[in-house]
Amino acid sequence: MAEYTAREWSGGDIVTAANLNHLEQGVESAQGGGVLIIEETVTENSTTITYTLNKTWQEIHDAMISGTVCLVHQVDANSERYLSVFGCTLMNGVYGIISYRIEYTSINSTMYPAYNEDSGGGAVVA
Repeated sequence: MAEYTAREWSGGDIVTAANLNHLEQGVESAQGGGVLIIEETVTENSTTITYTLNKTWQEIHDAMISGTVCLVHQVDANSERYLSVFGCTLMNGVYGIISYRIEYTSINSTMYPAYNEDSGGGAVVA
């Protein structure tokens, strides 16, 4: 990340496009890189509903490390919402993406994390 040099403003200074753009670039730099939208797809069979993310564990991890805000975009028949990603975990060989009340998992960092539930609403252990 490039180092930001703050401008020392004085009374009578003229606000220019260049100065405002410099300020905007500094704000963007401080935020790390904006927002990463992660789409969730849903697939169903007779016993299991699977929710799969369209970014790999590694892509989400790297974005979070850089300061990027990561949001999971969920759409169903009744609503559309964005859920914050709170963290990335690696425990006992399982790569996890933790969002609001959901942990999407994969078995390596280059896979798309998924969450499974049975059609009765309970989690399915992979």
